[in-house]
Amino acid sequence: MFRSLTPLIPYHARFFKRTRKYNIHFRFVSQKFPNLEKIFSRGWHGGKRAPGAKGSVRSEPAARRRVSRGNQAIVSYVLKDKVVWITGASSGIGWACVEAFVAAGARVAASARRTDRLSELAGQLGRNRVAPVPLDVTDADGRRAAHDEIRAALGAVDVLINNAGWAGFGRVVAQPSADLRRMIELNVLAPVELARIVLPDMLSRRHGQVINIASVVGYQSIPRMTVYSATKAFLLSFSTGLRMEIAGSGVDVISVAPGSTRTPFFENASNVNVRPVRLARTQYSPQHVARAVVRASRARRREVILSAEGITIAGIRRLSHRLADAIMLRFARFAMPEAGDTGS
Repeated sequence: MFRSLTPLIPYHARFFKRTRKYNIHFRFVSQKFPNLEKIFSRGWHGGKRAPGAKGSVRSEPAARRRVSRGNQAIVSYVLKDKVVWITGASSGIGWACVEAFVAAGARVAASARRTDRLSELAGQLGRNRVAPVPLDVTDADGRRAAHDEIRAALGAVDVLINNAGWAGFGRVVAQPSADLRRMIELNVLAPVELARIVLPDMLSRRHGQVINIASVVGYQSIPRMTVYSATKAFLLSFSTGLRMEIAGSGVDVISVAPGSTRTPFFENASNVNVRPVRLARTQYSPQHVARAVVRASRARRREVILSAEGITIAGIRRLSHRLADAIMLRFARFAMPEAGDTGS
């Protein structure tokens, strides 16, 4: 019976066994699913050749890696003097990404609504490396104007990092419609439209990257963050579909899914009673996430999950929806026992 579930094993599940840290999580899953190790060692089809297949038996992940290399030469992406456009750059992951990409030699256009923070950032890192471009990413005319400003000041955009985002906490039935609309406009529509703005230039030059900052909750929704989780799931799906649409064009589409990160994301959430001491065990710094984004850009990765817990829950989700739901429900009760019903 378990062999019939083998096609559901996610591509990234192979990362379970990469390090000792991941081995801990892999052993936990193996206790629940004793045949998991056997399936991994025998390949995607449980050691049997797929129907109609010829030649030797190979695992599906290996086949995917071989196809990707056949479509496009895997050459590291050089960031020196590249023009990188980062949204949501006034704090947290966005701020750290500006610092990391400047350190990598890139020229950065930093966008956010808070002009004072952008000026402070440019003053710290040097205005010859950071161009502050004030922007509300939900403003359609503002997006076009910001892109034109960047082209005039720095040149064509080589890398777009869709980092700006917002979350509202609370039960779906109790959240204000305005908060739900804002989440969807900021987390869904804005990244799509920004990608549509920069892609024509990238495709004509056969060169560039679109990096979408998603979240591990995009793989498995969490109660009281239901709509936010759904927007991040959209961003992951959008990245996958767009990547296939432009395959072979020389343009990379990368999704990065951080876990819990020490940013103002929760600090500003006055409406939700988060237990930060308990969350701190698994929280990462914005600098850790930013370094991972730079590595993903250089390595031209397709999909990155930045926590062992995230990798585990994403894998468990494919194997057992019921188990994944139970884990995330327990986490919500543990870390957010009394969520409010307004945005943050």
